[in-house]
Amino acid sequence: MISIIIPTYNSSSFIEETIGSIAAQTRQDLELIVVDDGSTDDTVEMISGMAYPVKLVRQQNRGRGAARNNGVSQATGEYIAFLDHDDLLLPGSIAARAAYLEAHPELGWVFTDATEFDLTGDLRLFLKQFPWLDLSQDHFCQLLRGCYPLTSTVMVRTELLRLVGGFNTDIDYGDDIELFLRLFLVSKVGMIDQPLTRRRIHPTQGVSSTFDRWDSRVKIYGSFSPSVGAMSPLQAAALDKALRFAYYKLGECYWEKDDFAVARKMFLKSLDWQPHATRALMYSLLCSGPGSLIAELRKTKRSVS
Repeated sequence: MISIIIPTYNSSSFIEETIGSIAAQTRQDLELIVVDDGSTDDTVEMISGMAYPVKLVRQQNRGRGAARNNGVSQATGEYIAFLDHDDLLLPGSIAARAAYLEAHPELGWVFTDATEFDLTGDLRLFLKQFPWLDLSQDHFCQLLRGCYPLTSTVMVRTELLRLVGGFNTDIDYGDDIELFLRLFLVSKVGMIDQPLTRRRIHPTQGVSSTFDRWDSRVKIYGSFSPSVGAMSPLQAAALDKALRFAYYKLGECYWEKDDFAVARKMFLKSLDWQPHATRALMYSLLCSGPGSLIAELRKTKRSVS
């Protein structure tokens, strides 16, 4: 048995097609768990009216991480695959990932590539944005360089997921990144370099702003604590480097908001012998200057660029 968990919220425009991609899987020993996170549209009615068997779980609106954890608590399968409510699986996706884990008992989880698409058609392959990705290197450190894998491509052994404790519901954005970091401390991951998931790009999907993205990175990296296992010195150093860079990027966000006092604090926290250190120091000093001077310097910079 393989459990597929779909967290959903107001997904009536997509959920029928998403569940249809589960029904079309070549492997049929599946348990589909859909956790509705307090939808206010007709999502629940649509799911209830579908012919495909669905274990529908309803909860008050508590976020995607809480919905996924709720699904995990209900799962009875040996493996768990996650799928967002607007994404699709190719027919052989579940079978390929399960076969990979069965062939590699030393690995706790596996992910694949995905094709991103919108109303105009196919756009790009998800993993192409990480040309440096090399799983022969330390997986924990690789993840700190970029946000792979895509959650809708992940399949994990249920016992491993429960061992590390599931998603951290205190994190609004990037809770999947934080979970993957904890997983990497106790298990390596396998990759099937094929686009077996289709990731839908649309205006209503929950995409975080630049500020939210870097604010969440600061929270994740700054408070990271392994639930199982421990970081090596190499991993701890990589986490510190990633945290300092996140402070720098968050400082840029506050700079653009004209909140120079907070920007200066972020830039100072980012200081280290990294490539951005000189610019961070310069920005921190400018944040102490008069607003008129800052405005003039920004105007000059934009005209030059």
